[in-house]
Amino acid sequence: MLHPEWSYQAVIYEMNVRQLTREGTLRAAAAKLGFLRDMGIDSVWLMPVYPIGAEGRKGSLGSYYSIRDYCAVDPGLGTMGDFDAFVAEAHRLGMKVLLDWVANHTARDARWVGEKPADWYERDAAGAPAVPWDWTDTAKLNYANRDVWRAEADAMEFWVRRHAVDGFRCDMAMLVPVEFWNEAARRLRKVNPGLFLLAEAEEPYLFEAGAFDACYAWEMHHLMNDVAQQKVRVTALRDYIYADRNRYPQSAMRLVFTSNHDENSWNGSEFTRMGGAREIMAAFTFVVPRGLPLVYTGQEIGYDHSFAFFDRDPIPSYAANSFTDFYRRLAGLRHANPALAAGEAGGEMVEIRNNAEDCLMTFVREVKGNRVVAVMNLSPYAIHADYYTGIYAGMYTDAMTGVACELRGHVEEDMAPWSYRILTRRQRPHPRPMPGCGLQTRPGAPARGRRTVFIRRGIRIPARSRSFYGIFPIFAHDYETLPSPLLSAVRPVPRGTGRNLPRRRHPQCPARRPHALRLEPRRDTLGRGRGAYRPFVRGAARAGRRPGRRGRRR
Repeated sequence: MLHPEWSYQAVIYEMNVRQLTREGTLRAAAAKLGFLRDMGIDSVWLMPVYPIGAEGRKGSLGSYYSIRDYCAVDPGLGTMGDFDAFVAEAHRLGMKVLLDWVANHTARDARWVGEKPADWYERDAAGAPAVPWDWTDTAKLNYANRDVWRAEADAMEFWVRRHAVDGFRCDMAMLVPVEFWNEAARRLRKVNPGLFLLAEAEEPYLFEAGAFDACYAWEMHHLMNDVAQQKVRVTALRDYIYADRNRYPQSAMRLVFTSNHDENSWNGSEFTRMGGAREIMAAFTFVVPRGLPLVYTGQEIGYDHSFAFFDRDPIPSYAANSFTDFYRRLAGLRHANPALAAGEAGGEMVEIRNNAEDCLMTFVREVKGNRVVAVMNLSPYAIHADYYTGIYAGMYTDAMTGVACELRGHVEEDMAPWSYRILTRRQRPHPRPMPGCGLQTRPGAPARGRRTVFIRRGIRIPARSRSFYGIFPIFAHDYETLPSPLLSAVRPVPRGTGRNLPRRRHPQCPARRPHALRLEPRRDTLGRGRGAYRPFVRGAARAGRRPGRRGRRR
């Protein structure tokens, strides 16, 4: 594999330690890790935890990205022991920890400003460290000096070797020479071969030598905002996805999100920017090709607020709610479906053409053994959708409700504004014959062709039929293993029956009640023949021969 195995189906959480809890400390944040793991988070990206410079400080606490010392922890967040305890707890729960790394600049009163030679920094006309952009509380490092490269790599190795971090999110990675990132990545992966590097940048050249595993999808994010605000139609988003396919290597992962610390603090929460589209856009980030979805602090509980960037502004109340359940379902969707994996491991997007392509996206992502179909009305309009699914028709499970449903060959349906369906299908091999569940022969019966009727749970079976037929339950798992001729014989019926059947369980069929019933004659009435399950065909039954073949009367 080109990337750490855990990363392909991962969900990343950006943790703003300062605002997550009332205490605003690493120790208090560590207590939230169990909550996040239960929600399905695989990796926590910690915003910078280093001491913050005092010179030119903005606000009461300053910017996380104005760093005085690369190898220490800000006293306001805790101690190095608190940091180690945080990482240990995350690892105990099976989560990875990514540390925010700011290689482009330091604080204006950083240790290196006073301790290192003047040529470690770019200088302005007055000889003072240069200010990058309008970040007046920072000083621009000089990457023409190779000593800066070595010192940065030393500091990164300090956190990997001594404090067990699993990777870095590299701030403004395009402002630093890519040769530095390539050299640092080779060095760090000798210490930890599974190191994960995420670039806050979109330049394709960052992937040429394999330094980075993932980069931001900023352009996609801005298009999602524009679609939500109806500045552009969904065709612009579709065009971007196709262009993106050719712009990057197939293995490149793209970080996709509806919010992060920059967007939230400077442009508003997803409630402000996306309004009623916020849910479908969040779902879109979990199914888009090559996507690596991100959840930002507060989104897991639906906190509608723009955090202050330079001051304490903690979440006032933190408890699970419907938003937590929503993200838990999305995380479960991603973990259960390899077709949605990021990078080269996931399935490519194959579009199903529809009658409303300026509003509606219908597409499939598929790998061997797994298929996901997404039907998304990415517009504020109620539409009448009309499309043909072709080879993708069949039985699926709705990922957001868990209900088994059929995707017909020709679909016509009304869709509300910003509504969507995500359907999943696992193609499992036929289960071994086991009594009381699914497509297996009645114990002790010969493996011959027999007249078989399939009906869904809910039909009333007359008493005389119960005495004539053997009744066997079929669970949702088995719909996907039914041969196509038999699928047509599974008839929809009202709810009601199946309640008196034994509640059996086995590893491949976790459901307690059957979703359908299989009725088999107790005697072989259709002559000899090996093993094929056949639906009841009325004419053939009257003639006493096998369906579709000539046969002598018995």
